[in-house]
Amino acid sequence: MIAVTRPAIAPEVLQEKQAEWTQSLCSARKAFYDAEATWAATPVADAKNAWYGHAEIRRVLEEEMFHHKCAYCEGRVRGHDHLEIEHFRPQSIYPALAYDWHNLLLACGICNGRSYKGDQFPLGASARLAEPNREQPCVLDDSDEAVLINPCLDDPAGFFIWRFEESPVGKEVTPLLLAREGNLRGSQTITICGLDRLSLTENHREKLGDVNIVLSLLHLASGMRQEEKRIEALTKLRALVAPEGVYSSMVRAYLAYRGFDFSLLTSA
Repeated sequence: MIAVTRPAIAPEVLQEKQAEWTQSLCSARKAFYDAEATWAATPVADAKNAWYGHAEIRRVLEEEMFHHKCAYCEGRVRGHDHLEIEHFRPQSIYPALAYDWHNLLLACGICNGRSYKGDQFPLGASARLAEPNREQPCVLDDSDEAVLINPCLDDPAGFFIWRFEESPVGKEVTPLLLAREGNLRGSQTITICGLDRLSLTENHREKLGDVNIVLSLLHLASGMRQEEKRIEALTKLRALVAPEGVYSSMVRAYLAYRGFDFSLLTSA
């Protein structure tokens, strides 16, 4: 996870429609809870994906902010899947924030799925899970003490550290994401979003394999004084640690672990 700067001004469609869309959802959610209390059959009132996922909103999130990466794991979705517009504070609990620009992130279907974050949103030092207000659905706002790390509000570097375990056989490196000094917000974000899941660790290993190949090429090119190849390797490394790079925070931490001189990336 890396820090992300959110444009201060919301996409125009949100500026125009947020109040209308929010009122529509709040009214529908209250009607749902009232019907639920009398056991009347009615579909749950959820925020409309076609509204908060409007093409104008998605473009800013994907292209300008998150570079087509998940806000939590920094992975890109492969195949025919796509990244989801994610409500940091779940719209099922915080309907008043369903169309709030500052509550919208981009996430993969795994981090944001039912097995992980889904509608889970721990609050305060006790990490109790937030629950909807059925009497006044839209009374909840963003003043609750969030435990999960929001990359648009928090600098993840202050909450996480990477540890690298090297296998004596095959020189395979296993990266482990840990909460810095065991802090609650870091550990809860890792657990709730599944940032230590096996499939992600395997992807990290694969990425480090690519990084090690580039480092080897850089070492060879430098030793043989092949300037063109050396610059090519540095260009690849620069792309790997850039905000657009997949798992860039992990790659940057690994290069630091290897004692890499980052000034080379600005001088090449």
